[in-house]
Amino acid sequence: MKLVIIKNTLSFLKGKHSRVLLWIFCAGIFCVLSAPIRLSAEGAGTTPFGFLRLDTGIRPAGMGGAFTAVADDFNALYYNPAGLAVIKRSEVNFMHTFWLQKINQRYFAFVSNTGFGGSINIVDWGTIQRTTISNRNGYGLSEYLLQDMAVTLGSGKQLNDKLSAGLSVKYINERIDFVKTQAIAIDIGCLYKFNEVFQSGAVLQNLGTRAKFYSTQEELPLNFKLGAAYTLPEQNLLFAFDTTFSKDVPLIINMGAEYTLLHILKLRLGFNGRNQADSGLSAGFGINSAYGNVDCSFSPYGYLGNTYRLSLTMPFKYNKSKDLVQTTVPEAKEEKTPETQTQPQIQAVPEVVPAEEKLESLPMPENNIAP
Repeated sequence: MKLVIIKNTLSFLKGKHSRVLLWIFCAGIFCVLSAPIRLSAEGAGTTPFGFLRLDTGIRPAGMGGAFTAVADDFNALYYNPAGLAVIKRSEVNFMHTFWLQKINQRYFAFVSNTGFGGSINIVDWGTIQRTTISNRNGYGLSEYLLQDMAVTLGSGKQLNDKLSAGLSVKYINERIDFVKTQAIAIDIGCLYKFNEVFQSGAVLQNLGTRAKFYSTQEELPLNFKLGAAYTLPEQNLLFAFDTTFSKDVPLIINMGAEYTLLHILKLRLGFNGRNQADSGLSAGFGINSAYGNVDCSFSPYGYLGNTYRLSLTMPFKYNKSKDLVQTTVPEAKEEKTPETQTQPQIQAVPEVVPAEEKLESLPMPENNIAP
């Protein structure tokens, strides 16, 4: 297996498309390292819009968040928009996450086989007791709501049989009581398929405007991810590996696997290096059919609690323009029998009769006059 990966890597480095991925890699590293993210004394958790780093898909969450090089379904909207170019079926997804400490996340996404999709991600952090300087316990005061939302539109295009690229645009909104802030961000990604079993991907996430809280401006949580995916078709196994570079957190490693049983049941196991409250392990399963998929995942966070995710994915028929069904009723055609197909029909030609013969053939009038 190692020899195959090394051989494919060397052959790729000699190709002309290696310059594209190399440019994206250098640009991603430069953007991450040059981003001036301000951190307070509490540490990395104070970056605004931190919900953008939460997993939005149950399949990736069960695989530890390693999905940059997989990205072959609606989850490509979040993990790598280049995967929108290789989606085989159009589908919609509804997901609900029961996070720890009564935090809830609702996610809706749709993608089409034309390389386009959109999603809405809403995270409710719950309510917080309102307090004042004179009433620190908040007796008699109301509670206020914390909510984050992101609306995403993305598109992907297959440049050739091996390389695809994608772009997504996000509108981000954060609400803390009556204080609101918003920002615009983009994700840029690419996928490169070495062969039928091995492919890699890269994505730059959350590159955009600053979020303004009163007179303070904060940077978005910029990420740059590199990933690889290896498939064993005979064993029905998929392995994925991700590395995440970010300015405000150390290097994050994600890895996961997916095993398909009887083409219906999918079992997943992963490790998420961002989960430092527990072992970082996660697990999940999915039941697939032609009518839809049901997925579930589980992630423990130690003494903080556990996280459960449930989702329903349903396909819908949306054909490309060249495959659109003809709406007009075709004219009925006469069915040809084998005899009519092999023997041409000969039309009868009228016989030409000379004029003299026509005159002779005419009846002569009888002479009824008596002599």
